[in-house]
Amino acid sequence: PVFRMTTKCGMLEAIKARCRAQQAPFPPPWYPLAFRLPEELEAWKTHASAHPERRWIYKPNGGARGIGIILISKIEEVDTPDEPFSSRCRAMGPFDLHDPPLARRYFALNGIIQEYVQDLKLMAGRKFAVRVYVLIARVKPLLVYLHGASYAKVCGLAFDRNCFSQAELFRHVTNQEFQKKGGQAYEDWKTIPVMTLAEVDERLAEEQRGTLRGSRGEQPMEAWSAGFWRQARRICAEVIESARGAIREKGKLGMFEILGLDFICDAGGNVIFLEANRDPSWVVDGDTKQGIIPALVAEMLGLVFSAHGETSTRLEAPQSKEGFHFEVIIDDERGISTA
Repeated sequence: PVFRMTTKCGMLEAIKARCRAQQAPFPPPWYPLAFRLPEELEAWKTHASAHPERRWIYKPNGGARGIGIILISKIEEVDTPDEPFSSRCRAMGPFDLHDPPLARRYFALNGIIQEYVQDLKLMAGRKFAVRVYVLIARVKPLLVYLHGASYAKVCGLAFDRNCFSQAELFRHVTNQEFQKKGGQAYEDWKTIPVMTLAEVDERLAEEQRGTLRGSRGEQPMEAWSAGFWRQARRICAEVIESARGAIREKGKLGMFEILGLDFICDAGGNVIFLEANRDPSWVVDGDTKQGIIPALVAEMLGLVFSAHGETSTRLEAPQSKEGFHFEVIIDDERGISTA
């Protein structure tokens, strides 16, 4: 990819560089601590040894669809004198729909090991992550939009922080292509369809009402998504600002990019950014995506043409099911940034 922020290692380096430029500690509050492997293997081992209670998730640099993810509980699962890290690495192969989802996995030649957030906001006892769409409509001058519609990806098995091994991946990896392979590992498997944030709000509110039922002085609750968007809007801008140098260096007139940013939320309500995906899945495999993707793509193309001065182009855009649209989060021409 032109912009390395769409790889795991590239994003890590971009965020580190922004922290250095701002003279701020790494990681920022909205990004988990991460180390690049193999370059920072010894630094990770030193940190992991000092914090044995922490859990980790390994992600190959060019991975997608849950490919190559490894759950790590201790240093010995990564590197030992008898089996050094380098001997556990393999070149990544192509995605194979029929590969057993819980088969042994090897580390890639390049990747990151990221602290796993254990104190998660759950829905019906399950982990969920939110996919958000960010459009770099123009690189010079930089123009970036955030789409108002997103969806939640939900694990098919209940979350359990004490069940943290490769056999338990379906509790921890929300990627839908991976979750669809659950039938290869479990009988009577049911993949949970992606959900709109309105549906997430409804379910979380019902859970909270259940815990508060009968208490005095019950107050109206803000929708969970309202707090999510307040934080996610700023974090999306921070992510793009982290990559500004590379965009300026590599970007050329006429380029644009649509990114799928993935977020989780901890139990305290803090939104945490995990990764940016280039060319996020456009598969319309349910009502939720049908209500988002066709309208998003049509509006996206219109904004890109308009950003490059093509005002005569008119696309017949289907209406978003919930009336969501793109909003500006960075516009260098007008001096706007929500970071």
